[in-house]
Amino acid sequence: MNTLRTKREIIEALRERGIRLKKSLGQNFLIDRNLLEFIVRAAGVNESDLVLEIGAGSGLLTRLLAESAGHVVAVEIDSRLLELLKEHTAGLGNLTLLNCDVLENKSRLNHAVVEAVSRKRELPNVSSFKCVANLPYAVGTIVIPLLLESPLRPELMVFTIQKEVCDRLTAQPGGKNYGALSVIVQANAQIEMLRVLGRKVFFPEPNVDSAIVRLTPTDETRRNIVDYELFSRLAHELFGHRRKKLAGAFEFSEHFNLPREQLDSIFERASIDAELRPEKLSVEQIVRLANEFAAKVKST
Repeated sequence: MNTLRTKREIIEALRERGIRLKKSLGQNFLIDRNLLEFIVRAAGVNESDLVLEIGAGSGLLTRLLAESAGHVVAVEIDSRLLELLKEHTAGLGNLTLLNCDVLENKSRLNHAVVEAVSRKRELPNVSSFKCVANLPYAVGTIVIPLLLESPLRPELMVFTIQKEVCDRLTAQPGGKNYGALSVIVQANAQIEMLRVLGRKVFFPEPNVDSAIVRLTPTDETRRNIVDYELFSRLAHELFGHRRKKLAGAFEFSEHFNLPREQLDSIFERASIDAELRPEKLSVEQIVRLANEFAAKVKST
């Protein structure tokens, strides 16, 4: 078959195969050619890049990536789309297609994906690793921090995600969207919202708006964190009680419930007012607080 280019061609190809897209899998394909090309340009994809694509879908972005990259590892969970993907990407010798869930569970990347990327990173023509994808809506909030925290960490990531998720990634202290996800991602990367997308550039049209974001991983904050696992756990516990004052936020905590005088000492050393609410703490303040807890654990 010819490569797919239009919404009509995609609809016809799906109809011929009796494929009905599943909302549960976040199957909303970005079909605007100009936006797809914009994503590839925004990632600066070139022949020295290994690119991981999560949620290959119809293969429209997959083909554009493979035409520019050194190699592409494209992951698609829906086995029904494999034939369509193979036909649309026929003739591309620098493409690895994986039919699997990118998540082995909610706290780990799939071993097959990690293995494929690790193997392709050894190719002589590959000098950098990027992740570029129209991320399925269901996995965005899980995949982004996992990639940032994993040994696979890409040099650059460009994603289409829900606008609401973008708002959470970029949120600042005190805002309604500011939470553990904001803190974890901002501790690991610089984030840019490149463009807001309406619903008509997708098929089928989602019931939410989307955005294109670019994340550039950095160690600027991460290298100041004494115990990253403790920092991550603290961020999640804090925002489980975002409206409580700090002194009360740890009252029922398994890991951070210390006598009040010890908590006050930790707050003082971290230069943080115990009367503040978690939602008001900056990433830097949470890092300082986590480091003081880490010091307390080490001394006991």
